[in-house]
Amino acid sequence: MLSVYSRHYPPCPSGDLNYKRCRCPKWINGRLGSDGPFIRRSAKTRSWEKAEDFKRKLEDEYEAKQKGLEEATRPEPAVLTIKDAVARFLKSKRNENLADSTLDKLTTTFEKQFLGWANSTRFTHLTEVTTADLEEPTSIPNGNRWLKITTLAWLATSSDSALSLAKYTPLRQSPSQLSYY
Repeated sequence: MLSVYSRHYPPCPSGDLNYKRCRCPKWINGRLGSDGPFIRRSAKTRSWEKAEDFKRKLEDEYEAKQKGLEEATRPEPAVLTIKDAVARFLKSKRNENLADSTLDKLTTTFEKQFLGWANSTRFTHLTEVTTADLEEPTSIPNGNRWLKITTLAWLATSSDSALSLAKYTPLRQSPSQLSYY
């Protein structure tokens, strides 16, 4: 069984290994399972809660390995189609109660222009589109600079997940204020 403890430094007034409220480094030690190896490892944090999370992760990985599972991680998420990603992004923007004019511009940019471009270039999944595809001079029809900047910023923040697309609202800034990340 693993446990979390604090390694106190001289300015810390506490000497108790189980004192949770200090900012001293937290460590993990103990046995993994009943017959597993003894470990003593830094949790690489000064937060007791994060150290507990790390301890649980180590225990879960060991249990999964003992059960014959290759990985203790979640299964790979399904690959999103561009159409689904755009729909989820626009839905998240509607939930943010943005102005109707902003939602109309986002709808035009993504549903009409971006999806049209993606269909014409035969991209079907979000992971297929790269910034290099968008940076080509002939990639965006009519050289639409706003569509290119908005889509580049959208992809730069996406990390292949439509849920993270909700973090980017392009219309709060003018195109000249946007950066390419």
